[in-house]
Amino acid sequence: MKEYRVSAKWSQSIGIAFLLAIFLFGCGRQQTFGPAAPAVMSAVPANGATGVPMAQVISASFNEAMNAATITASTFMVAGPGGVPVTGTVT
Repeated sequence: MKEYRVSAKWSQSIGIAFLLAIFLFGCGRQQTFGPAAPAVMSAVPANGATGVPMAQVISASFNEAMNAATITASTFMVAGPGGVPVTGTVT
């Protein structure tokens, strides 16, 4: 029976080549994870507006038709400076 020995350097090179091949063959294909989320096209007050009254009614227009039943306080958030959520009622 023959005995084969593989040097650690050679097996390490094969491992690196194998990982590189997996990386290269996995790149370049665009992954799709479902439909893109609707985008806000315009808002009142405008993004970054200053001096907005506390009782200002905030409205948003989207790039596609929306189902009003899906726009709730848990699915739509208004944020102020620094991303701090603005309290209010979503209707």
